[in-house]
Amino acid sequence: MQLISLLDPKMIYFEESSLSKEENLKVLVSRICKHYKLPDCGDTLYRMVLQREAESSTVYPTGLAVPHIRVDNFNDTLIGICIPRRPIVENEQEIKFIVLIITDKSVAKLYLNIVAAFMRISKDEALMADILKQKD
Repeated sequence: MQLISLLDPKMIYFEESSLSKEENLKVLVSRICKHYKLPDCGDTLYRMVLQREAESSTVYPTGLAVPHIRVDNFNDTLIGICIPRRPIVENEQEIKFIVLIITDKSVAKLYLNIVAAFMRISKDEALMADILKQKD
């Protein structure tokens, strides 16, 4: 399976307001909930994402943040992407690219492959520069 087959253009968000990571996550959760039916949505899903983030940071040195939650009996994988207008600084690390992943607890291999694919993208300086200059 190719990463492109898991991406939905409606879930790619080019942030223009210099929002915080948490505010951008709220926007991503709202977009996902608007277009997909999940067992938990809205504030409940947002709190689940924040709780998972509080347990362990998902920010990598390449500027990639991969907040994620794994939900029982979800039977799907959703990816929301935020490209911030300016890097977000959190714990002295810059976040240039946020990838929110919502998946079923039973698909650990798929989840790990998705993270690995985004890590490869974030390490490719030319590709990242091209992605970060896009407007839509």
